[in-house]
Amino acid sequence: MTETPTSLTSAEKAALLEGFVQAQAARLWKGYEADRGSVVAELARLRRALPRGGIAPPEAWEILARDFPEDLRGRGDDPSSYELAATSALSLFALHQQSKRKQPMHRRNDEHRLGRAAHTLMQRSESDGVRRRMQALVRAGSFDAVLEHLRALVTQLRAAEIPLDYAQLAVDLQEVQHPSRIHRARERWSRDFHRPIPSAATNDPADQTATTVGENDA
Repeated sequence: MTETPTSLTSAEKAALLEGFVQAQAARLWKGYEADRGSVVAELARLRRALPRGGIAPPEAWEILARDFPEDLRGRGDDPSSYELAATSALSLFALHQQSKRKQPMHRRNDEHRLGRAAHTLMQRSESDGVRRRMQALVRAGSFDAVLEHLRALVTQLRAAEIPLDYAQLAVDLQEVQHPSRIHRARERWSRDFHRPIPSAATNDPADQTATTVGENDA
């Protein structure tokens, strides 16, 4: 994994990464909703694009050819952490959106960040399995392990039809690849997961009960 030296700040690079993932997720959803064959096929290929061992599979480079910011590209043949983060986020989005044509599974909103989405899932499932999955995700010691836990969690979110902010997830996934910054993503995930959802945000008494469980663990 090699980074391209640029004069941009880390915040500016994060904004470019978010913008790219936002634009691609929106484009893919629009085409999927319209049942365009080319987009349906592209999403199928993207589901096979999850990186392994710091290597981006061939399917990943198709999405990176679509206006990926030059300032975020890696040098030579090695993908940068930004390229791996973008392809990982969009591959997981493709998995999340599979067979879901009524609504987009990418939502650009703080309440749909990973920790919040997982909290909502825990409320609905009334199971401790989501909590255990989040604990394993936060403690994961490698990028591959993070992606493995995320893939399992996204499968659960898809079943519950709970959207996720994939633009923010891409930023998280870029951070977890760097030992000096991994704590940022972990703290964001943990804080969001344990932060109580105000009772006014839900009309489901069962959801409110589940929120109390989350409060006790905060």
